[in-house]
Amino acid sequence: MKWNDYPENHPLESGTYLISVTKPYKGGGDFTFKYVAYYNHKTNEWHKQNLFDENDEVLEVIQHRINGWASDIPIYLR
Repeated sequence: MKWNDYPENHPLESGTYLISVTKPYKGGGDFTFKYVAYYNHKTNEWHKQNLFDENDEVLEVIQHRINGWASDIPIYLR
């Protein structure tokens, strides 16, 4: 897995990616976390996504800072 800096590097197509997001922490400072989000290549926007919904519903645009994105991450099956 390789992280791609964002916004310097954009995904080449729309789809679901693992992203690193930073948002303000309620106690002060910042909180950075990983999240699976949908990227819209046409609008260059990252969206929240409900992957538990059978329709993989794409939700609102993420308003927090996107640090980077990754793709081709293997899924663990057993």
